[in-house]
Order: sequence, then C-alpha cells, then structure tokens
Amino acid sequence: LEEIVSFTAAVSAAARRSPAAQFWMLLDEINTCPHVAHLSDIVCHRQLLGQRLPSNLVVMAACNPYRLQPKDRQPAGLAVSAQVVDPLAGLVYRVLPLPETMLDYVWDYGILTADEEKQFIGSMVGDRAFKMFAVEALCTSQAFLRQHLAECSVSLRDIERSLKLFDWFSGHLVTTHDWNPTPSRERVLRLPPELRAWVLALAICYRSRLGAEPLRVDYFKAIEAVGCEHTVSLADFELIVATEQSAYLANMELSPGTAKNGALLENVFVLLVCI
Repeated sequence: LEEIVSFTAAVSAAARRSPAAQFWMLLDEINTCPHVAHLSDIVCHRQLLGQRLPSNLVVMAACNPYRLQPKDRQPAGLAVSAQVVDPLAGLVYRVLPLPETMLDYVWDYGILTADEEKQFIGSMVGDRAFKMFAVEALCTSQAFLRQHLAECSVSLRDIERSLKLFDWFSGHLVTTHDWNPTPSRERVLRLPPELRAWVLALAICYRSRLGAEPLRVDYFKAIEAVGCEHTVSLADFELIVATEQSAYLANMELSPGTAKNGALLENVFVLLVCI
C-alpha cells in the first residue's frame, strides 16, 4: 500500500505542477494485488485515501482474467502430495476477484490474431541465429499449448522466457560427452549450437508443461513439421534434450543405486537451468 500511495502521490504532484499538460498513469495487473480495493478507488472514484486526483491525470489499469483451470488437465513435473489449502490453485492466473464497482469499467480487448502474434514474435526474436526456424517453432508451440491446455495458457511472456533460455543455453551448452560417448551423441555435438539452444529452450518452456508422454511426442512432431530451411527431426529433438539432461546428471555425485530415469533427468535439468 505504501508503494501505491507514494507512486500515486508522485504522479499527482507532477500533474499539479504542469496543469496544461496531460499525464497518464498505468496500473498493471491490479487484481494480483491484495490492495485491489484501494486501486479500485483510484480507477473508479479518482481518489486515494480521501485525496482527489488532479483533473489532468488519466488513469488506466490492466488486469488478468479470472478463469478456472480445466478439470481434466494433467499436471507435469513433480506432484505435491501435501494437502495445502490454496484458494487460487484452481485458477489459470493467480488473481483476486475485482470489486463490483470496477466491473463497469472493464473492457475485454481479446487476444492477438495468429498473424499479429507472429509479427510480435519476429520482432522479439530480432537478429538471433536461425530466426526463421525460431519464429515458426515458437508460433507452433504457442498454438499447440493453446489447443491442448487452454486458450490463455500461453502469452508473449512465454516468448520472452524462451529468448532468455536461448541466450543462456547459447553460452552453456555441453561441448563434450567423454563420460559416455556414442555415435548419436557425437552427432548431436556436430549440430549448430544455436539450433541446439533453440531446441532446449523450447523443451523447457513448452514441452515440460505437457504432462502426458503421448502429448509430448505430438509436440515434437509439430516442431518437426515446421517448414523452413532449418528444422529438427523428432529423433534429433529427443536426442538433444536427453543428451543435455544426461550430461547434467553425469556431473553430479549420486547415491549408490539411484535410478537415472526420465523423471529424475528432467526434474534435475529443469531445476538447475531455471535456478
């Protein structure tokens, strides 16, 4: 609340010093804040703690939709067995209900069309290597998760995460497999490192969110079908991911008898990369 008050006070003071100018104030993700009632007072009544806002200050606010998770959604990753009461766990976004006074001010702008999203993705990818493959693969990934999880399960934030992961992997790829050399792993090392980095970024940002193995295979096939000069086969996609996961575990000291199964490989890999 102190941050809301200080920010609003600073903007209001600037607006009062220049009454001939128009000032705009954007309050983002207001329904994720526990002080949404105070934010409602700003938006609906143009006041905060009894202090009126200047007339040349325009207030805008953005919020996430209040939507329930699909009941048949299968979770991916480690399952939590503890019975923790979380009233927001069943929501797509962890948001609070908007006060009734704000509902008259809500406007649904919808979502980007496929062409619009592709333009945004192309701009965000910029001049990174294998841009054509990256744009097509990211667009395919967005569409695949919307189809199989939920319409609002992905956004441009997932593109941003993928780009951060690509940039990170570009400088942290495994360069040798001396610990367990095989012809297939050696072939992976000969693939362009930037292409491997894209595959790993897609695997963490999208594939890891798919709980059922058949669905993951279908996702790999969708990426394989991306029509551009540089593409990745289903076998190479799986091998790139499996090889990188195995390399991480090979550099760890494990207790005797530890089963290096797929669940352990994936969870260790995702945890270490995200940390």
